[in-house]
Amino acid sequence: MFKKILYILCFSSLILFYNFELFAKNIKIITSIYPIFEITKNIIPDGYELNFVVPAGANPHTFEPTVNKATQIKEADLFISVSKHFDGWIEKFIKNDCRVIYLEEDQKKNPHIWLSPTLVLEKLDKINRAIGDLSPEDKATIDSKVQSYKSQIEKLISDSKDKLSSIKSRNFIQYHPAWDYFASDFGLNIVGTLSKGEGLVISPQKYNQLIDSAKKNNVQSIIVDLKGQEEILSNFSKVTKAKILRLDPLGRPPITYLDLIKENVSRIVEADKIVK
Repeated sequence: MFKKILYILCFSSLILFYNFELFAKNIKIITSIYPIFEITKNIIPDGYELNFVVPAGANPHTFEPTVNKATQIKEADLFISVSKHFDGWIEKFIKNDCRVIYLEEDQKKNPHIWLSPTLVLEKLDKINRAIGDLSPEDKATIDSKVQSYKSQIEKLISDSKDKLSSIKSRNFIQYHPAWDYFASDFGLNIVGTLSKGEGLVISPQKYNQLIDSAKKNNVQSIIVDLKGQEEILSNFSKVTKAKILRLDPLGRPPITYLDLIKENVSRIVEADKIVK
């Protein structure tokens, strides 16, 4: 009797294990940064494994992955990259048969595409095709999720435009060249940029020209990320009397992509309320 019960238990376990193996996708996707991870999370079916490389708050240009993270990258079936120049360095960690897609192929363009919900709508189709190629049987599910998520982003764009429509000051200086697409989406004007990117500041001549431009255009705010403390910021703010406005370019778990955009829009609106 005991042997019969043991046989039944073992047979049941084998069936459960077989069924798990049958239905588990075992498809591993990795993105470079959190915003792309968060966008992708909204369109993949259940059973996929999704991770991102660069921790929230780290610099995507200089981050060095740990051994565990490098192993995670090497196991991926699909790597979703922003652009070869921005995060293409991650490619050296992936396996030979891992598929790589670049959301922005033109290396001369600003890589901060995720800060434009309008561009994200466009790039969703590219992500959709890449994931669908990994698992064609899930295409209908992925298509449905993409359409649902697009509707949410379209509403986000509409609501954000409404919220920003009444602000008094629409001219800004940015420290890092990250907010051009965001500004274009929402009718804001980036008068100039204090940094060339990756820590490189503009020349003294261009700095003085930017001061004149800021005064001429009545710039009230300098857009800076959450951690920027460079001396050039305080000096520029003092000379132009423009206030430092901290926006979040990358987000952090568990904030959603939609909430990242909403949060930045709200900070601009709140800063505008105290414009002199």
